[in-house]
Amino acid sequence: MRLKIRRLLSVMSLVCLLCAFTGCRSMGGIELKDRSIIQAIGIDKDGDQFKISLQAFSPQGEGGQTAIDISKSNAIVITGTGKTISEALVNAGLRQGKTIFFGHNRLVVLGEEMAKEGIEPIWSYFNADNYLRPNMYIIIAKGMTAEEIISAKISEGILSAENIENAIKRSIEQGNIVRARFLDLLTNRENRHGDLVMPVVQSWDQPGQSPASEGQGEQSSSSETSEESSQSESSESSQSSQSESSGKNTEPSGEQGAGSQNTQEGNSPEQLEFVKLGGSAVFKSDKLIGYLNDEETKGLTCLRNTLQQDTLIITTEEIEMMSTDLYTIRSKIYIGKDGDRIRIQVRVRGEIKIDEAVMKDDKKFTYDLIDTVEEEAESQIQSLCEMAMNKILYEYRVNFFSFQNLHVDLSKEEWEEILQNWEQYIDQMDVEYDVQIDMNRTGLEMN
Repeated sequence: MRLKIRRLLSVMSLVCLLCAFTGCRSMGGIELKDRSIIQAIGIDKDGDQFKISLQAFSPQGEGGQTAIDISKSNAIVITGTGKTISEALVNAGLRQGKTIFFGHNRLVVLGEEMAKEGIEPIWSYFNADNYLRPNMYIIIAKGMTAEEIISAKISEGILSAENIENAIKRSIEQGNIVRARFLDLLTNRENRHGDLVMPVVQSWDQPGQSPASEGQGEQSSSSETSEESSQSESSESSQSSQSESSGKNTEPSGEQGAGSQNTQEGNSPEQLEFVKLGGSAVFKSDKLIGYLNDEETKGLTCLRNTLQQDTLIITTEEIEMMSTDLYTIRSKIYIGKDGDRIRIQVRVRGEIKIDEAVMKDDKKFTYDLIDTVEEEAESQIQSLCEMAMNKILYEYRVNFFSFQNLHVDLSKEEWEEILQNWEQYIDQMDVEYDVQIDMNRTGLEMN
């Protein structure tokens, strides 16, 4: 009898469980075909209105096993305007006729003019939307609009947003850009852990120009993503006249060329031939106030203890050219008081190995030269840190310190006073550096 009761209860439990797996269409669920899956968001200011550009996943294969064609963009760009970000997004959704879904969004691009006016509105909206991923990256479009970056048609990968995201991850490891995920920035802002610094994306001056033709600073720290050359000759000529240093936004003009992404609203900006990641945008009170170049950015990542790897080129009287791999680097910043002065000590420790070396006059690399190479590596690292410190602390006068590697030897009251009146205390700050780089592996035959 008990066995029959147990079997009956088991069957009833199974029936109840199956009921839980029924469809939810009658409860207001949305079919996948009725969703617009967003991969990237661009935010610009158009007068007193927000202009939103959304890169939505849209397979452009021939169907069947080729539903996704990696030779095509597999995306469309949807735009909308409104007095608020919410209204602009609603208008963008109405333009396409689908429900906007942000669960797969990879990055947010902010236009330069938007960043200069202030990014306070994005915190209010993004923090309230529970569908947005907290680990999405936020980048600044230098000298251009966010729509131009969102409309970019990258040749590698399935989606341009995916390609840019992968480039961001690699650039962070190399110290070419700072890491700026939404959750990191929001936490930093809410806890008053200093002013914001964000990575920069921009275009090459000339379509087809390789990184090698840029200056040495650009060679060492720029990460690029190339796009398909599907534009007409007139489009290429228009793009080649754009300058990174112009600091002006490009106005949308003209029709998109063959093979470009579809856009849901009127004319769109001419697509870029190349975009690159490199440099940093510095904010004060949520407003963009200036930029760091590639070397200053690398110094900042070292100060923040986020630099994971770098290549140092060493030249001395005996060494014509040596390439070393800085494969381990750690940094800590100590803040204390020395009388009436505020003492800031930057302590950096790292390890290098030799990748290749060309000696002068047929000389050989010996153990006696190890100290020389270490000293040159220490000098280069300290120089990068000094450039970043001088620019962001003494010129822009902002608090960039990260609490991840910050050791404060002050009372809570003293430190709170400094944070509340940061600019007043900057002239009382003295910075000293303690950099030590050791060579653990030479990889060469030595005498």
